[in-house]
Amino acid sequence: MVSLCCTITRDQARRVGSGPATVTWQGVLERIKTTPLPPDPPQPGPWAEVLSLALHHPSLSAPLSGIIARHPAVPSAWAHALGRLHICAGRPERAVRVAEVLSAAADRHPEDHESRLLAGLLRARAGASESGWDELLEAINAEGPKLVWLAGADGPRRYEQWAVEALLDGDGYALALLLARLATEPGLRATLLAHCLHHTPAGEDAAALAEEVSTAVTEALAAGDSLSIGEDLACLPRAAWEHGDTGRAEHLLGQLIDGLQDVSTPAWLDAMTHIYAMLDQLDGGGDDIAAPVIAGWQRRLDAADPDNTIELLLGWAALG
Repeated sequence: MVSLCCTITRDQARRVGSGPATVTWQGVLERIKTTPLPPDPPQPGPWAEVLSLALHHPSLSAPLSGIIARHPAVPSAWAHALGRLHICAGRPERAVRVAEVLSAAADRHPEDHESRLLAGLLRARAGASESGWDELLEAINAEGPKLVWLAGADGPRRYEQWAVEALLDGDGYALALLLARLATEPGLRATLLAHCLHHTPAGEDAAALAEEVSTAVTEALAAGDSLSIGEDLACLPRAAWEHGDTGRAEHLLGQLIDGLQDVSTPAWLDAMTHIYAMLDQLDGGGDDIAAPVIAGWQRRLDAADPDNTIELLLGWAALG
């Protein structure tokens, strides 16, 4: 029932505005307010859908933040989600207060690097990236696991990925770029730099940054690493295209395709979905640089067994 009410709320917000959506939303909150919070905010279930919807609609964020704040126990990941809701609702000062609570928890327990990270993330998103920078670096450089599953994601991400995203969402583009460049693993560095590139206006700066991404991709492939080509990395050739260098754009596209030859069929199809979306967004279409894509499909099909060949052909047909 919660899922159905969320769907209705989302549809009302899109079609008729926040007034009717808010009324339906109150019914959703009444249904869920006594349900215990799961350990991870995005963990599949009613809370994940409610939280996702609120993070995309400022008029829904404030009421949900009140519900979460009144829970008897609010784990650190949920405190971070609460801060995200405050930011979405246009109340960054409240997010900073949540960050202060998380910082205090980390001070009491030096091994609690996650709370330190979450405090820095909230400060960065709230527009206080300078004050959150030290916390982010301390968490990233600490010993121990560096994966955490937070609101706004469909799975765990590296601390560095969360930090770069938060800095870019706030006022910390330069710090995000610095953090990306500090990554020692070339595959991670390529991913982080590509995310920064996605937020860089077209021009010489974007073209230069694309070269940095390309270098990191080359290093990753030389080290035998497999790359996950998401939306950001798939947009790598676009920087050269928008700078007027069609030949370089085609070369960068070929580099990405080469890096995909050893991934699984589902990973290949997912990456090609992002690449086709990038080509469709190019001014005038991407036919002028699409040769590496066709060649990549051919190599992939030549190396596939019969079952994978069928899956690949169906996927290619769906993308076409």
